[in-house]
Amino acid sequence: MRLTTRGQCRLCGQTFNKAQMTRHIKSCLAKRGLGSNMLLLVQDRSGLFWVYVTADASIALLSVDWALRNLWLECCGHMSAFSDISVMYLEHPESGLPGMGSTELGMDVSLKKAMQSAETLKYEYDFGSTTQLTIRRLAENVSPVNDENLAVLARNDLPQINCLVCEKPATILMVEDWEPEPYCEACWSDSDERMTLPVINSPRMGVCGYDGPSVEP
Repeated sequence: MRLTTRGQCRLCGQTFNKAQMTRHIKSCLAKRGLGSNMLLLVQDRSGLFWVYVTADASIALLSVDWALRNLWLECCGHMSAFSDISVMYLEHPESGLPGMGSTELGMDVSLKKAMQSAETLKYEYDFGSTTQLTIRRLAENVSPVNDENLAVLARNDLPQINCLVCEKPATILMVEDWEPEPYCEACWSDSDERMTLPVINSPRMGVCGYDGPSVEP
């Protein structure tokens, strides 16, 4: 059975799964009139972690990079990149990273320009233990919801992760094995010296040294 996650629309307070949220967010924003922002859906490969944002089309990709790091990813200052079929956007172009034949540009490029000919951008954080995201443009010319260049409209709730022992909600991940193992605090022994990380609402949960916090833009 395919797992799904739900989240709350920040505009009206209603709760939906991701498929429902896409339709709802567009409808909710349409009631606010037109503007100069884009509506974006950012999600991981599993589809369990997702966030809908409005973003000023003129902001640089570097600002989107910072927002994603603060929201979901930042652990050890790893490098990151946006890309489409032919272009890779890096904070420091000519960094020696394998571009696979792509043209390398800086992250000072605007969101509007980067998505001018692409409905979707790929985003990667950490080129070792990589977290991959997709950024999909759902609509243009939508109204901003506040004075910020990028604002969260909806975000998935934490997926249900159960303790291996008692099946109650887990709060701890033992990460020394190939697959992280979830435990609740009652079932985890304080005397166990193996490396742990917290269960946290992020696609980078259990990877590298990621332990949050998750800071929304």
